[in-house]
Amino acid sequence: MHTPYQIGVLHFSLERAPSSYDLHKIQGPKAAAALRQALGYHGAQIPLDVYADFRRIGLHVFRRRLATSEISGLYIQHPIAGHCILVNYYDDIYRQRFSVSHEAAHAIFDSSDSASVSYQHGSSRYDQQDLKEIRANRFASCYLMPAEHLPNVHRWDTQQAVRWAQALKVSTEALSFALLTAKRIDQVTAKLIRSVRVPMADKVDPEAPDYLTELQVKRRRQLLERGLADYYVGLCFEAHQRGLISSGRLGEALLADHRETREISILYGRSIINEL
Repeated sequence: MHTPYQIGVLHFSLERAPSSYDLHKIQGPKAAAALRQALGYHGAQIPLDVYADFRRIGLHVFRRRLATSEISGLYIQHPIAGHCILVNYYDDIYRQRFSVSHEAAHAIFDSSDSASVSYQHGSSRYDQQDLKEIRANRFASCYLMPAEHLPNVHRWDTQQAVRWAQALKVSTEALSFALLTAKRIDQVTAKLIRSVRVPMADKVDPEAPDYLTELQVKRRRQLLERGLADYYVGLCFEAHQRGLISSGRLGEALLADHRETREISILYGRSIINEL
């Protein structure tokens, strides 16, 4: 018996899942492969902007600094807006890439639950035996790092760990678990890989790209902390330009007063229509 899944361009079917640990491990990789194919990724090609990827299949993705570091992300099936994902901007940039991929899996498989909150590994509320969490983690791992294309390094050291984590744009923790699952390394090597981190200065946020000036990047990051992604800001200004919302409503949508709305318009190279 197979169950069909469809979100935007993603349309596939998988064997119906009983309460089986193994089957939940299998479903995540199959869905990740189906999505990579649907979005045109080839071989070991690395998704550069996963937020744009998931928006392409109809998910509303927001990033915002939450009051707690315990929550990495959450998924909500809103009755009007549809599939909504919130990622904790408090987390490291690479961790956020994994989190949004994890929440996308909940949107694909678990939308009947209406809502899902994902806690950081190590949190007292994190349940490592939860089959839905296992499936979402496997999906995220295989979407970002297809198992068949993981590095096959003869002898790992800390420099190799940082180099490959940077190349795959994942945390060393996510890399170590992916390699362990693929049986490419042992526990000792996994611990070695997790012992180092990619320097923050070497990580580029696709929603605050490095071609911007230092001041522009800083401002973009401040807006992201409040949940105002480039995509969302663009939608707001597009609605304003088309006369769908007033300048006042534009400011409300951007969580900004008149002065700051002007500043945001300049930052994004957009204009505000003068109203009588």
